Amino acid sequence: TVVAAAFHSAERRPEVARFAKAFRTRNNADPDPAAAAAYDAVHALARAMEGTETPTAGALAARLRSLPPMEGVTGRIAFDERGDLVGHKVVKLVVRDGRFEPLPDSASPRP
Repeated sequence: TVVAAAFHSAERRPEVARFAKAFRTRNNADPDPAAAAAYDAVHALARAMEGTETPTAGALAARLRSLPPMEGVTGRIAFDERGDLVGHKVVKLVVRDGRFEPLPDSASPRP
């Protein structure tokens, strides 16, 4: 079975490895997609606040839409002029031995 997810802690990107290690150290558990999304959201918001004199909701929303893309633990984070997330890639997971594992883009699931 192949499924799509926003995040998996075993994905082989440096951002994911650093985040997963720090999360495990602090929480004694693997991070889940919600933890990864929250982490990226806080980083994106902090980045928007750095370039905004008055951090009102409207100013922050406008700043988020104008920021260049950033690489987060859930992937590339960029917004269009309406504020929709664009260019975000999902992680393909396959069930092997009763556990979800990342499926490389070029791989096919085993029968």
